Amino acid sequence: MYAFGLTIFISKANAQGLSDWQFGISTIKESFFYPSKHNFIGPYHPGFSLIAEKQIKELKKSNKILSLETGFYHHKYFQNGVFLLSGLNYEFRLKGRLKLRWGPRLGYLHAFSPTGRYKLKDGEFKQIKDWGRPTALAGLAIGASYPILNKDEPDKAVDLFFNYQVLVEGPFAPGAGVPVVPHTFLALGIKTKLFSK
Repeated sequence: MYAFGLTIFISKANAQGLSDWQFGISTIKESFFYPSKHNFIGPYHPGFSLIAEKQIKELKKSNKILSLETGFYHHKYFQNGVFLLSGLNYEFRLKGRLKLRWGPRLGYLHAFSPTGRYKLKDGEFKQIKDWGRPTALAGLAIGASYPILNKDEPDKAVDLFFNYQVLVEGPFAPGAGVPVVPHTFLALGIKTKLFSK
């Protein structure tokens, strides 16, 4: 009986701790390119991400929001990647319910070759195990969000959001004279609070 009561208490405490967080999912278009119109109209390299966000400070004209994101992308000609990103967003409410935001990003990328790795052995190239390559990510994100469901209930609203992230990956191949390379992530998704107070 005691163990059952303790389990209910812990579950309730965890739910209360998570009630301030929004959770979401998005689809991503990754580009191995510096910021330009080609990020929007170029080839589609798919990915997805899961996000968690929490308002940490309310200011007079804006809010500060902590952002955590993890995801995956597939670039058939360059590399596949699993990433973790953290950020601090400055969010501004415009006329109506539209919100704009911007903020720095810092994170980790583990990259894999889409075609595998090969090593010359006995005069032949043989495929070897690809454990991936760890690198860092840093950059800037801008975005917007707008409630599409339960608009008049902030704690139950479902927001449609768009993010444009410009990132630098490094170290990439410093021995070959390419210390860093650019990435852009275009993300479109939805987010909401999953736990009530």
